[in-house]
Amino acid sequence: MGWLSFWNSDDSNPVKNLDPSLKEFLEKEQPEHQEAQPPPAETSYHSQISTPTSSQQPQSKPLVPKQSLYQDGRYAHLWKDYTPLYEQENAIKSEQEKLRDLVEDQDYRKAELGRVALESCVFEHLAQQDCFTNGSVKDMMTMCSEEGKVFTRCYKMQAKFMKALGYMNAVGDTEREERIQMHADKLYRQMLEQERLTNEARERGEPIPTFQNPLSPENVGSSGELVRPPQKGTVDESVPYSRIPQQFREVFMNEIQGMSPTEAAVEEAAFLADLENQRQTAVKGTKYMVEEAQARQRRFELGKPTIGDRIKRSTGWDKKLDLDDGTAEKHNGGEEG
Repeated sequence: MGWLSFWNSDDSNPVKNLDPSLKEFLEKEQPEHQEAQPPPAETSYHSQISTPTSSQQPQSKPLVPKQSLYQDGRYAHLWKDYTPLYEQENAIKSEQEKLRDLVEDQDYRKAELGRVALESCVFEHLAQQDCFTNGSVKDMMTMCSEEGKVFTRCYKMQAKFMKALGYMNAVGDTEREERIQMHADKLYRQMLEQERLTNEARERGEPIPTFQNPLSPENVGSSGELVRPPQKGTVDESVPYSRIPQQFREVFMNEIQGMSPTEAAVEEAAFLADLENQRQTAVKGTKYMVEEAQARQRRFELGKPTIGDRIKRSTGWDKKLDLDDGTAEKHNGGEEG
């Protein structure tokens, strides 16, 4: 081919001096140039497997569950009928087993709250232990009461701050847990600094400075969306602590006896968080009982009731749940509240 390119060159092309018939012969015998074809584009793995089109399946839905080691979609056909083990076990659990799991879950969340509060007060705890080990005779006679008071207060207040910030609902979400723990510790140290400034002003005879509520929206909002602000409620300026329901107000007023206004504000938020947590637990428990009662009613309709079904019907248990007035739907919707 090189010789042909030479003959076709524009500079001193000797072909122009050839006989026309010979030129025509050479042009016919010259092979056609083939244009270079671009290499085929590499196809992704998603295009090699048969997956539903975008119109059949939302793009936000993952091709494989999170349990798969290959989140790029490989072996999606093996995972299409997969059901997590906890869902299979939960589907065959009885009413009593579900209620037991609900109680165990609440106990676990309370234990985690205590563990994290102790972790946040580790220096106060170490100071108390050091006092027991290396303390003076006076410390031994008083059982290190001063260090004990500091540690006990830190532990209780850290737990209350975390309750108010929604820690009980964040157990299991590591990022939220850490964010709430750090912010609760920050608010507690801020409260101690405010108390120190107040005491110094009182000793000098100066006006006592006023500080913002540590759980105000400004303080809580600075921690980001992972920390839930304290539960809001209707506020009546003429009634102290009007966010506390009337039936629990006497108990709450006994709890805040001797507390400073700042501590009382934290106690109020923690008290409301406890009430909300109890409400959610009660809603879940009622939902389990309603579902079991509906299944029991279906077994009666099919003529296959168990001995337990007959006992509960004879005691009027199902009538207490009022299945005919839409109680199940009411409780299912209430769980989201």
